[in-house]
Amino acid sequence: MIEDYDALARAVADAGFFTNGVEDHGAWHRTCVCSKRRPDGRLNGNSFWVSRRPGGWYLGTWGPCLYRLADESRLAELCIRWLSHAPDSVRYDFDDWLKSEFGLVPVSDKEFEGEKGSSEIA
Repeated sequence: MIEDYDALARAVADAGFFTNGVEDHGAWHRTCVCSKRRPDGRLNGNSFWVSRRPGGWYLGTWGPCLYRLADESRLAELCIRWLSHAPDSVRYDFDDWLKSEFGLVPVSDKEFEGEKGSSEIA
């Protein structure tokens, strides 16, 4: 599964944006996608997190709003479009046009946490 995160990180970096690597949260993992990097190396600007689960890719805002991406092949495209559109400030939620264009499906914390499968990233 780590390859999925690596592919996303490469696509995001190629577009001039950043990820923070894979974070272990016990039963699940995530990476944060960010629009800017400070001179001291810390990430800032607009950000959100993504997690690969057996049911597909999930995206979370710091709002916290949680979504499943209907077409997981479009994850990198979504990340790049959102960071390009709103690079300067963290948003509570994704804009309606982004949710519609990329088919973001709202999910509950319970649904996300109920995903079954391996928590291994290797």
